[in-house]
Amino acid sequence: MPVRVSERAVRKIQELGFDEMLARGQAAVSHLRNDLVYAGFSNGGACAELLAATRPGARGAILMHAPLPIRDLGWKAWPATAPVQVHFAEKDPLRNEKVIEALADRVRASGAAFQEHYYPTAGHLFADPDMPAYDVTSADLMFQRVVEFLKS
Repeated sequence: MPVRVSERAVRKIQELGFDEMLARGQAAVSHLRNDLVYAGFSNGGACAELLAATRPGARGAILMHAPLPIRDLGWKAWPATAPVQVHFAEKDPLRNEKVIEALADRVRASGAAFQEHYYPTAGHLFADPDMPAYDVTSADLMFQRVVEFLKS
C-alpha cells in the first residue's frame, strides 16, 4: 500500500525535527530577494509565516491549511507591509481557532491586513488532488483567492 504524502511529510519532520525544517526553509530562500510573498501548505505554512515575519521587505504570507498549533516561531512583531491570507476547510480537524486568532491579532496590530477563508468541506489538505480530502470546488476557489491576493 503506498504511503500518503502527508504521512511521509510527518515522518520527515519527525526525522529532521521542526527546527531543522524551519532552518532548511530559510536556507532554501536565502539566495532570493526578500520582497516576496511566502506561501506554504500545512507545516510549510510555518516556514512561510516565519519567512514573512523575519525577512525584511516581505510582501505577504499565504497559509493554506495553516497556521497549525505548532509553537511560537520566535518573531516578535509582524511587519506592517506583509498582509496574510489563511485558508482552511470548515471541518479540518487540525484547524485551531485560537492559533488563527492569535496570528490575526498580531498581524492586525502591525497594521497589515489579515484575511481568513473557510471552505465547506472536511479534512486537511483539501487542495491536494492526491489526498482523500481533496475537494475540487473548494480547491479551485482557494486558488482563485490566492491569485487575487497576489494581484493586490
